[in-house]
Amino acid sequence: MTLKAWRDNSLNLLLQKALDGEDRDWKMQAARNRIARLPSILLQMMIRKEASQEPGQSELLNLLPSTQEWDLMLEKVQRRGHSQDDLAHYLYILEGKTDDMRCERFLERESYKPPFILHLLLRSTSRFSQLETLNCLVGYCRSFYLEALRNESDTAGTLTKKPKRPHGPESLNFVLSLLAHHCMRLDARHIVTLCDLTVQYIEALAESHLPQEKIYEAQCSVFNHSLKLLGSTYRRHPIQQALPNAFFWEAQRILLAASSKLKKQLLVDAEGFRAIRKVLAGMSKNHVEIHSSFRHAPTWPPYLQPGDGMDEEMDPEESWSRSVGLWEASIRATRNAQEAWERFQNPPRAGLELGLAEYTAMFGKLMLREADEHTTALPGDKALNFPTPQEANLTEFEKARIRPPSTSQLYEKMLKNGIRPSGSCLAILLANTESMEMARRYLRDSDGTGALYRLLSQEMDVEALKKVPLSLVSAYIQVMTRQGGRRGRKYLVRAIELAEQRLGPVQSPWSDFIWGTILKDLSQHHRGLKILPYQQLKLSLHVVHKLDGACGIPLPAFVQFSKTTRKIIKRELEQLCSEMESSPSTVKNNALWALYDTKSIHKDAMHWDTFGGRPGALDLFRLFRSSALQMKGLFDKLVSLEGESRRLLGATRVAPLDEMMWRRDPARAEHAYEYMISLAYLGEFQQMAKLLEWLITKWGQPEVVQALSELDEVPPYADFARTLCAFRLVAEPMLGQGVVASLREAIDAAGLDWAWPDEEAVEAYVETQEDDSIQALARVLERVRLSWTNTRDDAEREAELDTEPAGNTRWRSHV
Repeated sequence: MTLKAWRDNSLNLLLQKALDGEDRDWKMQAARNRIARLPSILLQMMIRKEASQEPGQSELLNLLPSTQEWDLMLEKVQRRGHSQDDLAHYLYILEGKTDDMRCERFLERESYKPPFILHLLLRSTSRFSQLETLNCLVGYCRSFYLEALRNESDTAGTLTKKPKRPHGPESLNFVLSLLAHHCMRLDARHIVTLCDLTVQYIEALAESHLPQEKIYEAQCSVFNHSLKLLGSTYRRHPIQQALPNAFFWEAQRILLAASSKLKKQLLVDAEGFRAIRKVLAGMSKNHVEIHSSFRHAPTWPPYLQPGDGMDEEMDPEESWSRSVGLWEASIRATRNAQEAWERFQNPPRAGLELGLAEYTAMFGKLMLREADEHTTALPGDKALNFPTPQEANLTEFEKARIRPPSTSQLYEKMLKNGIRPSGSCLAILLANTESMEMARRYLRDSDGTGALYRLLSQEMDVEALKKVPLSLVSAYIQVMTRQGGRRGRKYLVRAIELAEQRLGPVQSPWSDFIWGTILKDLSQHHRGLKILPYQQLKLSLHVVHKLDGACGIPLPAFVQFSKTTRKIIKRELEQLCSEMESSPSTVKNNALWALYDTKSIHKDAMHWDTFGGRPGALDLFRLFRSSALQMKGLFDKLVSLEGESRRLLGATRVAPLDEMMWRRDPARAEHAYEYMISLAYLGEFQQMAKLLEWLITKWGQPEVVQALSELDEVPPYADFARTLCAFRLVAEPMLGQGVVASLREAIDAAGLDWAWPDEEAVEAYVETQEDDSIQALARVLERVRLSWTNTRDDAEREAELDTEPAGNTRWRSHV
């Protein structure tokens, strides 16, 4: 890097630190700067304005250039084409209080802005929250790069200075990387729009006046870089999360199709090829790949069994990939821990010694869950240990010899070999241990000094905690949330405090995962946490508030919130059923009964206390109501954000069923069911009908109905049998036949092949439930409806008495 490039990068770094609100040292360093370049000028204008408005800033003001120095610096900048008005507008952009405000100001005018301002707005720490903003920034880049490329003159000087061109392929690749980061952060599906930009740039290059070899070189550079945006480098996440590979493949398909239309097709380099392979590997297996998976031998080594005449002519090892020759990769590629242990003990080449990577891969295999006996998943589909048949003639001694060791045995072996846990190895060990004692030992062993253990275990300031990787903080929180008994509450509170101190207000994949872990822990029995039910509800609402950022709550967290709330209500439902049997006269003052009884005297309890002296009933009722309101609000927000995303994406990009599968609202069957059944326990029967109506609208789109009709079997994410059964069992009796009839008509009108469940189907659904809570809920609701009937009968009786002649009295029961 040249000295000038180093200076430019340093100035941009100082400006970035200032925007991110870093400490005062960066401002002092920037104030001392005397380089007459635009970033330095803008930064010092910001510092001068802020320091003059705050008391006690004389030291910082004295470090700034003198009046004479400042005039000379401004003169140099203005000679480069930046007027005083331009500088004021650039400063106006950077002075925005948030990244959303800065982006809004940036897009207000269509005038030229220096590229470094765009880079600052797209920096990795930027937190603008609107997809509309991202879409506009992509549009700005499209206009800037395509217009600049079309206006470029064909001069020798332009070619010799190619690396300095602000609109050249290197500059575009850098901006595409920044945009890809924010696409993955906000909505990964929108990475398709970046490939549209790439294709337009490649087509514009073909029409430029550059020499053909330069055009082809630039086209290949942008083409392969865009392919790599969808590969392992730019979409790597330390957390397992589902990614819309169908959209990634569509993006790559757009690039490949554009290449095929050129006079000379573009070359795919090695990294571009790996990116294509990465995307295809992440998609569901087709029939050929499923057949190939079944052809692998069930024993070790898993040779590919002959399937046609050509296979007999091949050596068995020819069907193996190159990962077999890499020790760590071969351990990870095995089907279960026993096969992994065999690979662990036998290096691919003589003389290789075990290292941290191999131990990490082996620990990962030891801690995977066993695949369910009836699973339809194949090895490679999910991170599970798949069983393989053992040799029938092995003795018990031989079986014991080849059996993999326990985690503790392997850990002792690693320490004896002089290898300490760190990085992902330490995170795996921490996240999967059940004991706090072992967790502390792992942390002490990681550096030999115990500094990391002390950092996580004692009171610390936020700055010190920032030095701890989020993967370790997440793993440590997972250990704490698994602690039960008398200390369960203490560790839960500590986990929440640790998450708040380390994560702060910033929403990120790690923050979603960590808060989701805590929310899941809150779903256990309140006695295990040593807290009261209303405190449990209050904490869950607190955690959901942390998850609900400007970008909306993640769909998995919304589903977990539904589950947590439902599990809390289930336990209260048991007490309500007991009270109905033992003390029916007081049941109407139960918080859950008031939730279900729309004619209850407690319907206004959100405004004033109607429960009298019943301990805890008012708090519990209000928190139930607050949870219901929060859940409905989150659902509406998810639907709104999904609608906005679909609008910005434009025309259909992928197959209709792929679009439905990768929606970010609860449109999939499993998500809709969790929300539906949680609404049932909360007594939100009208909302259940609205949810079903919404599902009919989304799945009743003609192209979706047509795609479903062409399948031999409905995929699990489109099977709403359980959802309909839950609606029939709980909501239908509470709503009346008019609402149900309109919903059934809507299903028929949409052409959906949804069979309305009959009584037998509903009974079968009830029998498949893991507990009797759904039956208990149905009995409670039946009793509520019966109370309505009794109340109506009493009212009619009183009306009859009022109309009877005087002296004609009748006995009345007050029981």
